[in-house]
Amino acid sequence: MSPSAKSLFIIAATLIVGGLVGAFTTAAVNNHRMEQLGAMRYQEGFIHAAEAVIVPTDEAQRERLRPVLQHAAARRAALWHTYRTERRVLLDSMREELAPLLTEEQRQRLRRWCGGDPKGPSK
Repeated sequence: MSPSAKSLFIIAATLIVGGLVGAFTTAAVNNHRMEQLGAMRYQEGFIHAAEAVIVPTDEAQRERLRPVLQHAAARRAALWHTYRTERRVLLDSMREELAPLLTEEQRQRLRRWCGGDPKGPSK
């Protein structure tokens, strides 16, 4: 193998390995972020995330922060429930308005896209 071919092989291998490492690292970071967001759906997850940002100086401060964070977490959960309910009402009314204008196949795709079909969104 000539020196130039070896150089090209080394450069190509380095680029491939670097791309793979980058892809796996990105996937790992995204999975971690999704887990954090998923945990924040629950009150304890929200409180834990807030404490991680604040970093209480000691246990006494943590105990003083806890009631405020618990109240905020409860209000956040109530807002999320309200949002989900209103979102469902909005999407259902939109589907009803659009139904006469669409074919059956289009209605099915819209139902899946709006979350009204267990098969999930259609591509």
